[in-house]
Amino acid sequence: MTVAGGVYLRQLELGPMQNFVYLVGDPVVRECVVVDPAWEIDTIVDAAATDGMTIIGALVTHTHQDHVGGSLESWGLPGRIPGVEELLARVPAKVYVHKAEREFLRGLGSDLVRVDGNDTLAVGRLAVTFLHTPGHTPGSQCFLVDGRLVSGDTLFIGSCGRTDLPGSDPEAMYYSLTQRLAALPDDTVLFPGHNYGGPQSTIGAEKRANPFLRFSSLGDFLRVVGGGRPRIWPVIERGQVAKKTTAAATSSGLAAFSRRSRAQRARRKCGGRRTAPGATQFTAIRGRRATARPRVRTAMPAFDSVYGMWAGQARSLPASPMLMMCPAPIRRAAAWAQKKAPRRLRPRRSSNSAGVVTANGVR
Repeated sequence: MTVAGGVYLRQLELGPMQNFVYLVGDPVVRECVVVDPAWEIDTIVDAAATDGMTIIGALVTHTHQDHVGGSLESWGLPGRIPGVEELLARVPAKVYVHKAEREFLRGLGSDLVRVDGNDTLAVGRLAVTFLHTPGHTPGSQCFLVDGRLVSGDTLFIGSCGRTDLPGSDPEAMYYSLTQRLAALPDDTVLFPGHNYGGPQSTIGAEKRANPFLRFSSLGDFLRVVGGGRPRIWPVIERGQVAKKTTAAATSSGLAAFSRRSRAQRARRKCGGRRTAPGATQFTAIRGRRATARPRVRTAMPAFDSVYGMWAGQARSLPASPMLMMCPAPIRRAAAWAQKKAPRRLRPRRSSNSAGVVTANGVR
């Protein structure tokens, strides 16, 4: 049981997409809410029971399937991620979602509660404040509890949520980051929605190191992530942006990156393959003059962050309902959902595929 400053807060990393699920509550009254219940509902409920806490509600940062569960059909994949519905089957609870995304959670009836920015919810003696932070989705929201911010997919450590998905809005993301979240006290502890850069940070640390909180104008921000089609490819290392690239990214917008020349050099370097495992090749364009950059070892860019968005575009992935997705996390999510799905719902396996699922394009 994790208690600090009179607040019970337990962080659980669940699922193949490195989701953080949170239990937040009052350790005296022994009541808590769960933030973004998905992937492993039994683990969530058992963790609360082990700590002697009673789940009375679920807070939804946004309604993407990796945060609330649901069918993967809209991703063009088979299977289902357990989520809110499975939680309500285990415990009686209310589900709190921003009014802009209420339509995406259907069939919950009176268990669903619509909220708006600056609303509050009493959890025992604690007050949870809802902060509307659109950008990643229209109804994205963060939760502020006694100097702790659960930020969902709006703000990550060293990055922000991607803005190329249906309903995303780069302009709204800019104002959410720079006017709402950056206005919080520097000592506010940040708890992100995914483990893309670590389990926690502070608003002060992010204002100093996170380039997406350092843009001085909307125009500069849009020149980098403009319209969800970013014009730079930063040096990525576990979700962090290298200092030398931060300066270029936040300059007058002259930095753009040549996807074509990057792919050509990668193929030459890798003997015809698209790219080397764990490596990124790119060229920085300053005005009309191309400057070669060194080869950089990287990890797979974080799927739901803006880096995952850039990775999908750089790899020239085919369009899908979720647009330009980073392939590896999606394959892992599909494999996980298929493993958990009832046998009758699983697709047949090809006899000559060595056990590889080939239905609906999953390999």
